[in-house]
Amino acid sequence: MITEYKNRKREIETEAQEVEANQEKLGEFDKQINVVREKWYGPVTTIVDQINGKFRSFFARLKCAGEVILSEHEDYDKWGIDIRVQFRNSDDMKRLTSSYQSGGEKSVSTILYLLSLQGLTDCPFRVVDEINQGMDPKN
Repeated sequence: MITEYKNRKREIETEAQEVEANQEKLGEFDKQINVVREKWYGPVTTIVDQINGKFRSFFARLKCAGEVILSEHEDYDKWGIDIRVQFRNSDDMKRLTSSYQSGGEKSVSTILYLLSLQGLTDCPFRVVDEINQGMDPKN
């Protein structure tokens, strides 16, 4: 019984040392990730802010509201750009989806997003296929 206790105690101590070593490695990896993140995070947020400013301006001209935001997540694979729009005063801003907005609202939002990108790239034009599919009379 005492021998078994001593063996278990040694195992626990060994495992505790491994956990501590792994935590130190994890801390180093986190530092490396933060160094790399700092290099691209600032420029990405600056670009998204520029796109958002243009997008908001275009929507304001239509007497509507829109915004482009960076959707951050703990898992970098799940990061993205969210487009939120409001076409009616009675509604709140909603994320642009395939099910909520009308075809025309989606088309207008897409074109305004592309126009918001226009000044940030060297590409002189864009090709969009079937943008007018499902457009409603207002849009």
